Amino acid sequence: SRTPIGMVDGKEYLDRYTFDQYQPYDDESLEKAVKESYRQIFGNFHLMESERPKDLEMKLRNGDLTIQNFIRALTKSDFYKKHFYNLVNQPRAIELNFKHLLGRPPTDHSEVIKEIERIHVYGFDIHIDFLIDSKEYWEAFGSDTIPYMRSWNSPFGLRTSSFNNSAYLTRSFATSDNALHKRITKEDSSGGKSLLLKSLVKGKFENLKC
Repeated sequence: SRTPIGMVDGKEYLDRYTFDQYQPYDDESLEKAVKESYRQIFGNFHLMESERPKDLEMKLRNGDLTIQNFIRALTKSDFYKKHFYNLVNQPRAIELNFKHLLGRPPTDHSEVIKEIERIHVYGFDIHIDFLIDSKEYWEAFGSDTIPYMRSWNSPFGLRTSSFNNSAYLTRSFATSDNALHKRITKEDSSGGKSLLLKSLVKGKFENLKC
């Protein structure tokens, strides 16, 4: 048996098996995969047609890239770095990377610090590789599943606080992560600053204002 891929809870963990994964190659499935990948990785921030990486889409369509490596390339792209790394501080960038790639917020302040140190020593691309090549990513999504916010249902292995922090980090389904750091949906947040840093440092969740 192998560790099952996807969301699991304690009751079914030992009874779930992943024997193989198949990637659909029909146009409709691939177009949906591309669309949902952009929605997840770019935080609901809409790309113009001219900004879409057609070369990556073509490689995915030809079977030269798995979904996992398509996600990797999107997160290392100039477009992603411009909007979710260069325009924000590092704690904000890291909480966005955890949200976009692992489908959850950082668990605590120490997790943020470790990734800041990793970026400082090895660079942003190695930090992205560390998340995508992690055991957590593989067990949650495998090579052919698009990452998604998996902390809403308290899956096996995540803290209860992840639900509250996910609500604070996500705010609403239609909100763009790019909009959040420009103070469009949260008036008391300075542009580019982390939304969770204070809560993670104190180890105490702040009340969510609706």
